[in-house]
Amino acid sequence: MVNNIGFQVAKISQRKEARKLMRKKAVVTIPYAVFNLEEFEERCRSPRVKDKSGYAKALASFRRYFIRLKNGFVVFRENYLKPIIDNIDNIDNIEKVRKIVKRISLELSGED
Repeated sequence: MVNNIGFQVAKISQRKEARKLMRKKAVVTIPYAVFNLEEFEERCRSPRVKDKSGYAKALASFRRYFIRLKNGFVVFRENYLKPIIDNIDNIDNIEKVRKIVKRISLELSGED
């Protein structure tokens, strides 16, 4: 908990209906991506996939924000949490923090 704002970390689902953020007054859900990177890379190269941009954006965002270790564990890069932490000076900024988290979440899903 930081300045009375609670945090939880949750996996991003690739299903659109599962991506809606729950709204609790002082809880921010920080998403993390669990992608099959090899599958996304293959889809980016496949001539059968017409719209490759979503996969390419999701891969680029994953690489910008996370490190996948050899054992498959995913670790946050420092720049992933920095914009969130920089805006947690008090509980009045919770909506600003939620907007930052939503932007990152959309970026990771390949939509932004």
